[in-house]
Amino acid sequence: AVSGQLSDEDILRKIYTICNGAKWTDNTNWLRDGAPVCTWKGISCSKDGDITQISLRSNHLEGCTFPPEVFTIKSLTTIALEGNSIQFSFTGIEQAQSLVALDLSQTGLSSIEGIGRASGLKELYLTNNNIRGPLPDDIFQLRSLEKLSIAFNGLTSTIPSDIASSLPGLRFLDFNENMLEGNLPPSFPSGLEVLLMSGNKLSGNIPSTVDSLDKLMFIDLAKQESSSGGLTGPLPSLANLRSIKRVDFSENALTGSIPPSFLSSVIP
Repeated sequence: AVSGQLSDEDILRKIYTICNGAKWTDNTNWLRDGAPVCTWKGISCSKDGDITQISLRSNHLEGCTFPPEVFTIKSLTTIALEGNSIQFSFTGIEQAQSLVALDLSQTGLSSIEGIGRASGLKELYLTNNNIRGPLPDDIFQLRSLEKLSIAFNGLTSTIPSDIASSLPGLRFLDFNENMLEGNLPPSFPSGLEVLLMSGNKLSGNIPSTVDSLDKLMFIDLAKQESSSGGLTGPLPSLANLRSIKRVDFSENALTGSIPPSFLSSVIP
């Protein structure tokens, strides 16, 4: 290690010390004499003994800022801290070159400033937090992102019209239960499999480009509480959606007749 830089094991010890490890729900083997780091509860390692995952979901970490030194663990691919009452700083996240998955759902998080520098991130879960106001620009710098959930927050802006080009590889998108407003973007990332946007304040038409999302399995645009009564205009045909399993456009203000080709690619 660089002089002055903590070793990977020192960083884990620091997590335990500042996040009150003695009171965790399960702290098996943490700091136990003779217990290799790879046997500590929630720590996974590669065959070579390098730390790859820190997964401490709902483990009663509280009252701490999770040490940003974790970003210097070169082999770390996954940080999963869902359901702990902690602060989390993204300072230095650009050092985490192997990091692909980050789950900070239900932590009380209110800002994700700086996360845009995590250029390799593929999965980001921020459900059920206190992220309010406009959709953070940082998210749209994460060009490798495949799965994004920021459901159950207080987002109030429109959805960027260029989401298809800024997040081209997105397969799973969950914006359920926010206060997003305005129109749906004119197009979505072409490989999208799950699109969840119920319980917002969206208005305008459902774009016809939804018909070309041939990998789509789930689409939920229900319960839009905008002044227009929700989404308006005609029902899209969804005629090319061969993989679709569930469609929910309920509690909107769609009009007109059901297209004759509606869901015509679905094999009953």
